Amino acid sequence: MSKQYMKKPEFVEVMYVTDDTFDAPHPNEDHMTGMTFYPESRTVELDNPCHAADECRYAGIGDVIVRHVSDNEGEWDSIWKKDAFERAFIPPFVWATISVSGDVVCLHCGRGLGN
Repeated sequence: MSKQYMKKPEFVEVMYVTDDTFDAPHPNEDHMTGMTFYPESRTVELDNPCHAADECRYAGIGDVIVRHVSDNEGEWDSIWKKDAFERAFIPPFVWATISVSGDVVCLHCGRGLGN
């Protein structure tokens, strides 16, 4: 007998690379670790990408850099094109709701989300 399962939501933190990323008074003004900012070429290099290929190491304007929240190391490790990222991930407000009691609840499993 087969059963269907839905993969649990995966929380990720993202940084959209935009012109503002480099035009701020100081690139990386939030002092994010795990990446190097190059304002001249308008690219960001990941220190520990998930793949060694250059397209996985360097992000440019319009790219999205992802860190998997479940990753204990907290490494920024993957680069996505914006349209591919938006097809693969949904914003948190789409899969969570606020219950009558004021708790944030997952729409898929009904569990509270640590609020």
